[in-house]
Amino acid sequence: MFSISLSFEIVRICSHFTIHLQPYIRDMFGTKEGMLPVTENISKRTLALPFHNNLKEEEVDEVVSTLKKVVEKVKS
Repeated sequence: MFSISLSFEIVRICSHFTIHLQPYIRDMFGTKEGMLPVTENISKRTLALPFHNNLKEEEVDEVVSTLKKVVEKVKS
């Protein structure tokens, strides 16, 4: 639910948990959807927020602000 709402905001979100479905991995190892059902299920319920060592404080504030807005929308 959050990922759908956040996709309309500035904050970029993604799932790092379905690596086996990325094109490069699919090509290299022949993986496909359904091979790791638990991983795929968890990835649908997991939110990966931006984080890295060059993230500026203003960017952190933007992520937090956006997440708060989305939570408020979902609650109402």
